[in-house]
Amino acid sequence: MSVVDPGVGTPRKACVAKTADGYYVVSPDNGSLTHLKYFVGITAVREIDESINRLKGKNTEGVSIFHGRDLFSYCAARLASGIITYEQVGPDYPVEEIITLPILEPKLDGGKVSGIFEINDPNFGNMWTNIPLSLFTEAGFAYGDHLNLTIRHEKKVVFTEKVVFQQSFGYAKKGEAMIYNNELMRVALAVNQGSFSERYQIGYGPDWQIDFSK
Repeated sequence: MSVVDPGVGTPRKACVAKTADGYYVVSPDNGSLTHLKYFVGITAVREIDESINRLKGKNTEGVSIFHGRDLFSYCAARLASGIITYEQVGPDYPVEEIITLPILEPKLDGGKVSGIFEINDPNFGNMWTNIPLSLFTEAGFAYGDHLNLTIRHEKKVVFTEKVVFQQSFGYAKKGEAMIYNNELMRVALAVNQGSFSERYQIGYGPDWQIDFSK
């Protein structure tokens, strides 16, 4: 169940999507299904029938701002417990109508690998890119290389240094910045026993571009 829902209570659809690998995802249809549709595949989608699959009670029926509790959780629980089938969620609609957001693709050009910071790891201050390890391999980068790393925010350079590329944190000195392969097989940045995002004041999103080269 996903509740990233700034449009709660508006006419945006509440839905349950069926993924190509057999999962049901209960979510607002507001762009939050983008990566699932692109990377996993969505084979069917149904709009939640609020007349049946919404929590009812004197303290909930007039509430339009708490669909995480009153709509999504309630429908997800009914579906997961077998009280309703997927067909009883509500009417289906074309998968092609699912709202998606733009996905910026990483690229390799002339020995330079470019991408963006998609997300940070708030527990440790690591920065995760959208660049798969396979693109580093294709570029000829190997563990132990010191790569030229440039970070731009809104096209302005905010960081440029040579940074070591290693498979795990213990290969870098304490306090040293490093490039590594994270658990999603994506290239990421860290400071050994420190926070890359805090030390260098780095954020994430499409305005944060990153380049690697030998």
